[in-house]
Amino acid sequence: MPKGSPFGENLRAHVFYLRFTQGIAFERLARLLSDILGLEISEGALVNMLDASRDAFAAQQSAIRQRLLSATALQSDETGLRVGKSNWWLWVFHHGDSDVFVAEPSRGQEGGRGLGVRTVMVTGDAAATAAIVAHAVGLDGAVCPPGPIPDSVHPEQFAVFAGVPPEDKYKLIKAFQKGGHIVGMCGDGANDAPPWPAM
Repeated sequence: MPKGSPFGENLRAHVFYLRFTQGIAFERLARLLSDILGLEISEGALVNMLDASRDAFAAQQSAIRQRLLSATALQSDETGLRVGKSNWWLWVFHHGDSDVFVAEPSRGQEGGRGLGVRTVMVTGDAAATAAIVAHAVGLDGAVCPPGPIPDSVHPEQFAVFAGVPPEDKYKLIKAFQKGGHIVGMCGDGANDAPPWPAM
């Protein structure tokens, strides 16, 4: 907040906690501050208080993003999130003590775009099936022909790697790393275990 603001750091921290951790709506938050602390703060003042912190949060998010992208491994996960009356996806990208959360209306690759992440799909499924699934989640691009993974493959060459046995997932990650890429991986089955030593 600018110098001379009537709201101190402790009050602002308390408002952030109640609004974002507890999910309290502005109308109820203004009433709580009045009832509990005897402070008469309008909903508009609460919005302005949060808005004034936007630049500070953006600077911290940028610093965290840089720490994540300088790591040798990047982990991610996603879960459903309710926004208004719509289903969205909440992505978390993390490494060590750094985390970034990204909320997107689609489960596709948009989640990583804000972080500068390029998403590719690697699956043991047949190419035709993989292409249909990839398109459904927003991964439009070339499908790598079935067969051995080339040593010099780059993630920007293909959106989908299909018919890949578990042991070749390890080779693919090593090929990406050899090309100077930081690799993160999500998987939901035993077939996704062999690549982990490469991470």
